[in-house]
Amino acid sequence: MGDPMPMVGRSLAIFVVSIVMMSISIVTVSLRSFVRLNILRAFGWDDALMVAALTSQAPRSIKERLCGGGSVKYSTYGPQQLLKYQLLLRFSGWPSKGLPG
Repeated sequence: MGDPMPMVGRSLAIFVVSIVMMSISIVTVSLRSFVRLNILRAFGWDDALMVAALTSQAPRSIKERLCGGGSVKYSTYGPQQLLKYQLLLRFSGWPSKGLPG
């Protein structure tokens, strides 16, 4: 997994915001799933995709933040992936100042 990055300054802020937002999304998805399964008895494909997205993205997000996500030194992207990402953002119409973090 690599050496953990020290949690100070910007890294700590990114980590805390990530944890807070992930907590909010976990609570929201859990409550919606509970309502759709137990009260309405109508769990649809959109609910299944929402749960799948959360369960696949949450562990990756935690690992990336603990291994230094948000810093250039500990980036998990190689030069080719960075170029692809920036080109995708530029030509997709999304406002961007480069990579997040």
